[in-house]
Amino acid sequence: MPSLRAALAALLVLVVAGCREPQAGLHVEIDGPLVPGTDFDRLSLVAYLADDGTPLYSDSLDAPDLPVSFNLLSGPGTPEGTKVEVLASAERAGEVVSAARGTGVLRRGEGETLRLTLPAIPAAPDGGIVEVCDDRVDDDGDGLADCADPDCEASVCGSGGRRCVMGACGCPGGAPLGVWWTPVSGFAARSGAQAIALDKGPAAGAVLLAGGTGADGQPTGVVELYRPGIALQTITLQVARTDATFLVTDDGSVLVAGGVTVPAGDRDPLPIEVLDLGSLQSTEGALVPELAFSDARALKQADGWLLFGGSLGADVVALRPLDAGSPAWSQQKRVTLARARSAAVRLADGRVLFASGPTATELTELLSEEGEVAIGPGLPVALAGAALLPLPGGAALLVGGEGPDGEGMTSAYVFSAQGESVSLRLAGELHQAIADPVAVELGNGWVYVEARDGTAAEWFDFASERFVPATPPPTPTSDAALAVLGGRIFRAGGVRLGDGAVSDEGAFLEPACAP
Repeated sequence: MPSLRAALAALLVLVVAGCREPQAGLHVEIDGPLVPGTDFDRLSLVAYLADDGTPLYSDSLDAPDLPVSFNLLSGPGTPEGTKVEVLASAERAGEVVSAARGTGVLRRGEGETLRLTLPAIPAAPDGGIVEVCDDRVDDDGDGLADCADPDCEASVCGSGGRRCVMGACGCPGGAPLGVWWTPVSGFAARSGAQAIALDKGPAAGAVLLAGGTGADGQPTGVVELYRPGIALQTITLQVARTDATFLVTDDGSVLVAGGVTVPAGDRDPLPIEVLDLGSLQSTEGALVPELAFSDARALKQADGWLLFGGSLGADVVALRPLDAGSPAWSQQKRVTLARARSAAVRLADGRVLFASGPTATELTELLSEEGEVAIGPGLPVALAGAALLPLPGGAALLVGGEGPDGEGMTSAYVFSAQGESVSLRLAGELHQAIADPVAVELGNGWVYVEARDGTAAEWFDFASERFVPATPPPTPTSDAALAVLGGRIFRAGGVRLGDGAVSDEGAFLEPACAP
């Protein structure tokens, strides 16, 4: 794991050594029946503030002999009496095979001793084919793969201490802590771009980057396809446009719909384009009847999409293929909501929930599969620009945003369908207000949310309903693009907070477990 020494300098000192008498400290002893080089090839240690899970330090040793001793020493931000949680994990080939955690207090004099014992690695069952819990394959042939298989409950399912918890790969008893990979440069410098993770078709495992504003301050119509560790490729659109809507089809191609021409700014109806990500070619399609729109959001349906927001205002438009295999698509104006909206999610019963929008409102709305609009549960306070994310079980999380006076909000709310009604409840508080959030959900109830201006970022864990501060990105920027790819978060571009330059970097945030 990469070290957090820069953030730790004024808070906590970690010395790998034999025991000595710190002025105020915690002596940590790690032992266990593990053989270095055989059972594990790396030993990682992470320290947190016990009160709120704030990460203080992380470091690792290559296959040390056990036992290992550590001294945690006090600093200006962690005086005598500070409660510290420590997580020790043994890893083999990047996966945690044994872990132990505990809590201690920084004490003066001889200090307090915290003893952690790494448990033995359980032997594999004898005979038969067993489910491997992290290979995305149904190994034992029961129709359930990885964590969906009950045989995998509590088993290791990923690096960073992740285990199968209630059918999903997550952290037992806590929210995640992110570890950033080394940034990669060479992308088109842009701010405010869209990032789309692709999980099907010839570009599965890649990220599509499009739109946004370039280093010259002008909108860019360049589309990039990034295959991590393989290639960065460019696709030329038939019509250079900005504020377009990108839609991934069932065969893995991408529809480009709507937008504004670059550089003329023409807002007349633009033809649909179909991007073939195998050949990196764009062909022209059609929208019947024609419709001019820009900056619209999209929500996938079984036979197409719902378009809303942006220049569509309060209108919700259904977009469907005209004929099977045809590049032509049909659009129908289905309904007009009471408010213009900027986010929507589908609940467990199939209804679409709309909440928040460009102007502050406490009103939420529900759209049935038959196209009927109903009023949803009212928010305790009018919100604008809040983030709305799907959660496991068909629930939804509403977080951040601006209140009626323009102040940033710290509250988060969970919506869930219960029969004909939809309930709303408070679900935790951010450590600091985020007025203009950008957020993504990892598919297991973990949500990463950051301020669009790049000044704050936090994790939310649905199981524990707990927020913890996230590790800052290696190059802090505002207005970056986010996408979830293979259980990791890809973050790209934006304006660097230090010098105001537009970034050409991208980096992955790898989830790891916090106590």
